[in-house]
Amino acid sequence: MAETLPFPLQPAAALARIRELYAAGKIRLPTPPGGAWERTVTTRQMMRCLEEGEIVGPGTRNEHGHYAFRLRRLSAGVAIVMHVVLLREADEWVVRIVGVSHE
Repeated sequence: MAETLPFPLQPAAALARIRELYAAGKIRLPTPPGGAWERTVTTRQMMRCLEEGEIVGPGTRNEHGHYAFRLRRLSAGVAIVMHVVLLREADEWVVRIVGVSHE
């Protein structure tokens, strides 16, 4: 039987799950519409945000029913903000990066 996650998913539990999936290599980084992420954010900064970032604000369910969160990490004096979702793909949990920006 497939594992289910409670809703609302507490930030600490979500962060632990995101880091667990990152360590297992279950990260999806699709090419965004328009072909590029925010130009001033590198892939390494995005990966460090997954490793060390903190969840800001409450988690929500997006229009597809996935758990959506914002991760934030300070990098070189700039706050990197990643919009990620936890979702099931091929009967396993994965983290999909759906947006990246800086504040």
